[in-house]
Order: sequence, then structure tokens, then C-alpha cells
Amino acid sequence: MRFFPHTFACFAPHGLAIQELNDQTVEVAALGSAFQAVAAQLVDCCDPMAAIARLQRYFLAHLRHHPPATLGQQYLSAAVPYILARQGRADLDSLVRKLGVSHRYLEQLFACRVGVSPKYFCRIIRFQQTFRWLAREPRLTAVALACGYYDQAHFIRDFRHFTGSTPSAFVRNAGPISKQLRKAFLLKLHSQLNNTQLVAWLRKRGVGLSEKLLTQTFRNSFYCGLISSSLPDGEVVQGRHQGLISEAQFLQLNQLRQQQEHGHAHAKEVPTVPLKHHVRCHRCGKFLTGYEVKKKGLWYYKCNTMGCKLNIGARQLHRAYHDLLQTYTLPTHLVAPLKSITASLFHQLNQEGAQKRKALHAELKKVQQKLEKMEERYAIGELDPNVYEKFRRKITAEELLPVQLEYQRLATDVSNLEAYTNFAVETAADLHSVWTKADLLTHQQLQQMIHPNGIAFAPESGLYRIGRANVIFDTIASLTARSTKQKTGLTTSKDDKSGLVGPTGIEPVTC
Repeated sequence: MRFFPHTFACFAPHGLAIQELNDQTVEVAALGSAFQAVAAQLVDCCDPMAAIARLQRYFLAHLRHHPPATLGQQYLSAAVPYILARQGRADLDSLVRKLGVSHRYLEQLFACRVGVSPKYFCRIIRFQQTFRWLAREPRLTAVALACGYYDQAHFIRDFRHFTGSTPSAFVRNAGPISKQLRKAFLLKLHSQLNNTQLVAWLRKRGVGLSEKLLTQTFRNSFYCGLISSSLPDGEVVQGRHQGLISEAQFLQLNQLRQQQEHGHAHAKEVPTVPLKHHVRCHRCGKFLTGYEVKKKGLWYYKCNTMGCKLNIGARQLHRAYHDLLQTYTLPTHLVAPLKSITASLFHQLNQEGAQKRKALHAELKKVQQKLEKMEERYAIGELDPNVYEKFRRKITAEELLPVQLEYQRLATDVSNLEAYTNFAVETAADLHSVWTKADLLTHQQLQQMIHPNGIAFAPESGLYRIGRANVIFDTIASLTARSTKQKTGLTTSKDDKSGLVGPTGIEPVTC
């Protein structure tokens, strides 16, 4: 059970100095005989919900017999939320002017009921914000400025004071499991990897999870910053912890997971048949599966549809796939034109999103200003605490959170465009070699990246794509084909059809 920084003093026994409890583990007996009796009842309580109800009865009964709040307590009830709302970057001079008290009186109130001085309390709250920033921002100077420190040296001194180590050492040694788990969430969201593959991927990185536990993790809203109650009404509330992914990503992930659940387990993934669940049968559209003829030591792909009879050796299908990759191999003299085309295409796709983000940013700023004005009125006593809390939650739920989720959904890091383009071009320049030398996971990621909708195989015509290919690799194929025709003296006709377009079947004939 957690208390607000200034409220535990209401339940502490008379004569117990709050500052003596700082950084201490206190025996139950030190909190008085009444609480000791409640603690003894909790030991015998088997049901967690019954234990919570017992604690609530005790604290509510204690509050009913507690004297009315003094003027000093009212000052604290305004000062502490004021500091929390500003994440520790509160101007104490401005605070004492709004409260109408002196610095010394405010320090006495904090020492008596919070246990630390107002300035040190601000340092603690500000320091707590650094963990959220360190999880997503590697530059220490940027973290320091975002959290209100004067410079990086100031930030490092505070960090060493509270943790005993520097920020870089702390990040290097802390939280590897959460980082890898976040990557697993994103892999599940943006790739077609199943849980068996993700468990293997996590184990290679030192995180041992079973498939069952990983499935439960993907379903748990705790990892997007929410806490769901086990009570019958199933209330979901915003937690105080930082989620590994956003709420929008969590909802998208679980919608995708429900679509992919068919009531059967996937077969074991085998590195020798990486095209399984990627290549489809040209007749029925079902994914090909793999099997081994152990007497020959050979692997084959086949379609499991009754009467289909599509069966092909793994070596033959892999050779056909190598030939298909050759059409996406980028000649050296086309590297510069492709970078130019790709950059132009990305800017076009992001232009509309940038305009929407700009409008959402302005709307977000208005809502935040509305909340700040309401907090200031609450801090100086113009708003009743119940009214303030009611409207704060309403504005956060109905105005702030929807805008934040939409802004996150549209957020795109265009600053990394050049690095992403260079990576795509370098991969395309040696695509055949990359796929040949890759492991199973890289195989599947490359296949999904090049042909998001998969490819189909027909014995008469070989492999062909289903739907559109990745726009970058589609551009590469077009540039390469034109370059080849120009070198051989062939003219380009509007009636030329791509060699990747298959016969009538899954995909209709294209003109």
C-alpha cells in the first residue's frame, strides 16, 4: 500500500518523527498497538481482496476519529500536488508567495509531515523522471535538459547522489530484461514471428520465458502502463509506472493476436525450410509446409490441401527464390538514383502525417495549459480537492489521452530517413548473399520485408508475388529492369509485363 508523500503522518502514532522513517524498514510494533492488531489479522487472511478490505476499514475508521485538518495540513495538501504536477521543477519562491507563508514555515511543515525539506523533495521527484527518459533517450545531455537540470554535470551529480553510480553505468547494468521484452513486443507487432520463434529469440539474449508466460505477457495491460483490477467490475486505471509500449500499440497487438489464433499449434520451425508459411500454393492459396524424407536426407515443401498434390523439393524452390531475389539486386551505378527516389517517396508519404502531427501538437498544448491553470487554482485554494480531482480525471481521459494516443500513432522519426535509406540500399545491393548466409529469423524477416503479402508458386511458371511488393524493392526491380534493357538495346514498351506477375489464380492478370 502506497501513501501520498504528506499523508502517512495522519496515521503515524503520536510522538513518532516522520523524518526518522526515511530509508528505513520499520517493525509493525513501531506503528502502534492498533495497527499491530490489524497486521496480525492480515497474516491469517488467505484472500487478498479480504485483506485489502480489512486495511481500508482500518484506515477509514482512523480518519473518522482524526481531528480536522489544520491550516498547515491544508498548505501541504496544496504544496505537494503543486510540486508533483511540475515533476519537481517547481519554483519554491513562487509557491510560498501563492500560499502566503514563509520559506521557514514551509520547511517546518515538510520536515514534520513529509520527512524532508521542500528543496530535497523537489530533487527526489525530478530524479524519478530521469528513469522514464533514460529508457527512450540515450543522450545524457538531452535527458538532463528535459528533466530540468542546468547541464549534464548537474544531472550526473544528482544521479550519483541517489544511486551511487553514473547514469551511463546504471543504464548499462540495469534493465536488460525490460529492454529485450520491449523488443519482443515490437517484433510481435511488426513481424509475422510466432511465440515459438520469439521465445527462442529471447533465450539467445538471456531472457528465459516459456511460450505460455510470453502469451500471458502479451495479454497483460500492465506492460502498456495500465493496471486492471481483479474485482468483478474489472476496472482499468492508469498506473504510476512507465509502460514498455503505448496503449495504442497494446490494443493493436492484441487485435492482431486474436486474428492469428486459429485453435491449433504451429509446427516446429526448421532452418532448412525457411519459405514455409511464406510461399502459397497457386491453386488453393494455402501456405506450403515442410517435411523431411529421412531415408534420402532431403527436405520438401508441399500443399496440405486434399487433392492439390503440389510437391516440390526444397533445393528447387530455394533456387527459384534465389532467382527471384536477383531481380531485386541493385547494380552499383543505380545506388545514387535509388537513394534520391526513396527519400522523395518517404517525404511524400510523411507530408500528410506531419501536418496532422502539427495540428495535434497544438491541440495537446492547449489541453496541457488548461490542466496547468486548473492546478494553479487548486494550489492557491480556489478549487475544492474533490472538484479538482474530478475534472482533472475527466480532462485527462476525454481530452488529453486521446490526443496523446493519436499523436503517438502518427509519430515518425523523419530525422533517421538518411540512415534508413542507406541501410535499405546496402541490403538490396547484396540481397542474395544476405539471404543465403542468414539464420532462420533473418530469413523470415527479409522475406516479410520484401513481400509483405507473401509469394505463390506454380509448377508451370515458378514463383510470383501476391499483391504489391515492398515499395523500395519494387522500385529497385523497376530500375534494374530498365537499366538491363538499355544496356542490351531493348526498348521499353508500355505493354511490357513484369516477370513477377503470375498466371490467373490468386492474383488476377495485370496489364
